[in-house]
Amino acid sequence: SSPAPTPGPGSSRRDSWMERGSRSLPDSGRTSPCPRDGEWFIKMLRAEVEKLEHWCQQMEREAEDYELPEEILEKIRSAVGSTQLLLSQKVQQFFRLCQQSMDPTAFPVPTFQDLAGFWDLLQLSIEDVTLKFLELQQLKANSWKLLEPKEEKKVPPPIPKKPPAPPARHTLVGFLPS
Repeated sequence: SSPAPTPGPGSSRRDSWMERGSRSLPDSGRTSPCPRDGEWFIKMLRAEVEKLEHWCQQMEREAEDYELPEEILEKIRSAVGSTQLLLSQKVQQFFRLCQQSMDPTAFPVPTFQDLAGFWDLLQLSIEDVTLKFLELQQLKANSWKLLEPKEEKKVPPPIPKKPPAPPARHTLVGFLPS
C-alpha cells in the first residue's frame, strides 16, 4: 500500500471552496425530487476533484523523487498545469452554478438541463487531462522512457485495376441461318 498523499499545491484551494460549499449546502431535510440536482452534481464533482488532485500529487512526487528527462518533466508539468487550470476555473464555475441552483433566492435559478449541459462540457475537459495522466502512467510503467511510436507499415496505395473491357458486341447475324 502506498503512503497517504501529501497535500499538493492545489489542495488548500480545494479545501477553501469545496469545503466551504459543503457547509453552506442547505439542509432542508427533504429528499430532492430530482436525483440529479445541484447536490448530486456537487457529489460527483467532489469525486472528480479528489481523483484529479491525487493524480497531480502523485506525478509531482514522481518528478521530485526521480531524475526524469526534461521531456518527461514537461509532460508532467503540462498534465498538472492543465488540471490545476481546470480546477481553478471551470470546476469552480460549475460548483458555483450548482450552489446557485440550490439557492431559492437566486435569480435566475439554473435548471437541471443547465447543470447537465455544463457537466457534459466539464467531462470533456476532464477526459482531456485524464488522457495526459494515462500517458504518464504508461511512461512510468516503461521506466520513464518515451514510448517509441509504433511504425505503421505504409501500404502503398492500391494500383487501380484496369476498367473491365466493354463487352464485345455480339451480333447474332453470324449465328443465324442464312
